[in-house]
Amino acid sequence: MNWVKNNNKRFSIIMYAALLLSLYLMTSNFLLFHAYAEGFSIVIALLMFVLTWNARRYIDNQYLHFIGLAYLFVAHIDFLHILGYTGMNVFSGYDYYANQLWVLGRYMESLTLLAGFYFLYKQKKCNDYLVLAVYTVISALGILAIFVWKIFPIAFVGGVGQTPFKIISGYIVMGILVLVLLGLNRYREHFGPHLYRIISLSVVMTIFSELLFTFYINNYGISNVMGHYFKIISFYLIYKSIVEKGIREPYDVIFRRLENNRKQLAKANETKMMLFSIIGHDLRSPFNSLLGTVEMLSEESDVFDPEEQKEYFKALSKTTKETYNLVHNLLDWASVNMDILKLELRKISPVETINEAVLGLKGMLDKKSLQLKIIGDPQLTIQADTRSLETIIRNLVSNAIKYSHAGGIISIRVIDLQEEISIQVEDQGQGMTPEQAKKLMVSDINESTPGTANETGTGLGFNIVREFVELNQGRLEIDSEKGRGTTIKLFFKSSHSA
Repeated sequence: MNWVKNNNKRFSIIMYAALLLSLYLMTSNFLLFHAYAEGFSIVIALLMFVLTWNARRYIDNQYLHFIGLAYLFVAHIDFLHILGYTGMNVFSGYDYYANQLWVLGRYMESLTLLAGFYFLYKQKKCNDYLVLAVYTVISALGILAIFVWKIFPIAFVGGVGQTPFKIISGYIVMGILVLVLLGLNRYREHFGPHLYRIISLSVVMTIFSELLFTFYINNYGISNVMGHYFKIISFYLIYKSIVEKGIREPYDVIFRRLENNRKQLAKANETKMMLFSIIGHDLRSPFNSLLGTVEMLSEESDVFDPEEQKEYFKALSKTTKETYNLVHNLLDWASVNMDILKLELRKISPVETINEAVLGLKGMLDKKSLQLKIIGDPQLTIQADTRSLETIIRNLVSNAIKYSHAGGIISIRVIDLQEEISIQVEDQGQGMTPEQAKKLMVSDINESTPGTANETGTGLGFNIVREFVELNQGRLEIDSEKGRGTTIKLFFKSSHSA
């Protein structure tokens, strides 16, 4: 495949070099040279339109979509420019058509290259028929101004040279093209490195071409000849960009979409299997325990003394809370993976949200005689979704409790980093190895490890934390050492920097 591609490249280079050489040999007959050079550019522009029109449903880059349509009208004006040239004897009785049409064509070409950025800026789809209608009107007005009304400024006078209007127009067109280069640099992520270079080089060639056409003294001089060479190169490069996006990339786009669909289906299937596994094992077991305990207490309550009943009720309470947390996490995880949950990012106080999130964890803290410290300024605010942040904190503190030794301290610090606010959940528990921490950051499904009191879990908690942090446009880090404890660091955008 690479061999074929390289051979195609070599063939294109040879053919292009042969074209330029043949053009050079024609310079002794300027009318032939001019018709051939302009004809090549016209054919390229027409091919750009044909390719764009037939691939319009697949071209993702609306900038290329727009200019591919508009170049049909640039080709039309350039064709009239050929016919209007002195010596072609198509239009008689008026010597100014060719240069006027040239100026009109260059304004249309440069402004088209600049106007295309509107679709990238607004992230709008190009309306094919509206573009064709607008350019039809603009072309018609320009042609009427030159051929019928004769109000278009004269650009060149035989024996005198270019008029001030033509020279000033040349510099204006070059200025517009410089703006195009700046626009390409700003939106370069929409093109990719290779395509960005091709289009930028085409614009640079057009600037050189216009510069040479600004300097020429007569229509048959060397400056005019060289200007046409640069124009041919610039049109070819623009055509190449349309070909790459209009012919080759549609296939890439189609197969990329198929691959994305395959991955989404695989993820959905994995989510379904995970749900079945949790429902079949992790959720069934606590419910069986709950049902057994409730049934025993209701049918044989007189057999147990008050102390035994108290112990059973404690166990019942513990299992109920664990089951509730499991169901809560399961619903949150399913909502994220099935794109059901919609977050509302707004200005909130992380300290206030933390205080709300940990209210239901007091029993778990007391059972292990753990002390929870919340350190931070309540006035600090971040851009985040309240409900999902509560879920993040609840899961992180639950994990900290699970892996802490009895009598320890869990600290939650809210730290102002100017552009960001950091929330850090720190415990003094059993910690993790670097390999465990790394796996926790990248794995879609994590196996739960037993806590310091042999607490069990599903491994969903940290997956939910990671996904919710990402949905809140935040990031997280893990700082952990085996036997020394773990600190989970969250970073969210500060509301005053939003």
